[in-house]
Amino acid sequence: QKALESSYSRWRRGQEIGEILTIDDALSLLGDDKNQLFPIFRLPNQTNINSATLCTVHINFLTLELTVYQSNPKEKNQTTLIYNLAELWS
Repeated sequence: QKALESSYSRWRRGQEIGEILTIDDALSLLGDDKNQLFPIFRLPNQTNINSATLCTVHINFLTLELTVYQSNPKEKNQTTLIYNLAELWS
């Protein structure tokens, strides 16, 4: 039951946020933690130590750039890892 409740709560939050038009919109959604019981971006807590978002990845297929956000992607000025996918495949 809890897994279904979590999925539904996260889906409902996405509906509240609305249409995603920009990369910042997408990162804001993926970093959303407004629902304390079932956040989209999860950190381990006392009630659920086995659930956490390890990282968030943005792939730009036009520039072939892969960006890995090591913490909440909606927070600006954070350390990220950026890879040029074209270099990885050559």
